[in-house]
This record gives sequence, structure tokens and C-alpha cells, in this order.
Amino acid sequence: MEAPDSPVTGLLIDLDGVIYQGDAALAGAVDCLAWLEASGMPYLFVTNTTSRPRGAIVDKLAAMGVNTHRDRILTPAVAAVDWLAQQSISSLALFVPEATREEFAGFAIDSDEVGAVVLGDYGEDWDFQTLNRAFRLLMR
Repeated sequence: MEAPDSPVTGLLIDLDGVIYQGDAALAGAVDCLAWLEASGMPYLFVTNTTSRPRGAIVDKLAAMGVNTHRDRILTPAVAAVDWLAQQSISSLALFVPEATREEFAGFAIDSDEVGAVVLGDYGEDWDFQTLNRAFRLLMR
């Protein structure tokens, strides 16, 4: 199936509330994605979650019948990694959930001298001491 004749050259598709709600695919979402895949229209899934790495999102989608791969998912962590690489930053202070830290492989994490401070949904791990540490690193 070919993509319809349109000036649209690709799609960014949000996940939560568009493709799924909780742990269930929304009605028609799986069929729509199958049609989109068959059409050849390029697309990326986007999400603002920082609590799960892309691999966990791929697994969640697979459980709903949506087969995709990590490279088709854009998260804040992925955007941060790309930006940090463009800026030639190699050392970070990282305040993200443990599961998300894998997205930052290749960077020196929590070294004495950091080139950037990355904040995400740190959940229950936020406390005054951690927040103070992040601010002190930013003020250097």
C-alpha cells in the first residue's frame, strides 16, 4: 500500500492516550499502525516519559500487538543524549530513574567534573540533599 498523495512526509505519534491507555491499546490503534507501516509513511513514536527506557516501551507495545524497535521511539533521554553528543559533552550528573540510565551508556556518569546535569522523573529518590547536589553542580 502506498502512502496517500499528501504534503505530509512523516508522522510523530504520541503514545500514552493515542496508541494506548495504561496497558491496553486503544481501539483501532493496532490496525492503524499496521496500515501506516504498510503505507511506507515514515513515523516515530514520541513520549515525554523519563521513567522507562526505550526497550521497556518496545516490550509494552509488543504486548499490545505493536511490533517496533528502539530506533523508532523518541524520548527525552534520547533527545538529551543526542544534544549532549552534539555539544561534545562526555561527563554527566544524572538524576533519572535507574532503568533510564542505560540510555546514557557511553558517558562518564557522576564524575567529579561534569559537563552537564540531566534531570528526569526521579520519583521517590528526590530529596533535599539530591536537589541541593543538582543545584550546586549547576552553579559551578
